[in-house]
Amino acid sequence: MTWKLTVRAGSQVDRARAETLDEALGIVRVRLADLQPSAHREPTRAFAREIAPGQQVAARLELRGPGRRRGGVDLRGDGSVAAWTGRVAKREVAGHDAVAALGEALRE
Repeated sequence: MTWKLTVRAGSQVDRARAETLDEALGIVRVRLADLQPSAHREPTRAFAREIAPGQQVAARLELRGPGRRRGGVDLRGDGSVAAWTGRVAKREVAGHDAVAALGEALRE
């Protein structure tokens, strides 16, 4: 079985495949490094609410693998990265290194 990676950054959607989880996580690290310089966002308003850059998702990298395992990382507008797992209801995965934390969660 292969791992499928979908990268959504703005209106661009790119896809890649990897044979192993480690290979897929390596691709995620490379893509995050490529996207990091363009992640900066300014605060914005939606209706009467102000949305801070840390609450805006500049890019989403999603992994799908065997056994219905799903997870990914969100690159936020302030440059931070948050890992998550799940399909519909996303659970944030805590860890100093978001990509490593995602790998640990998907191996379980």
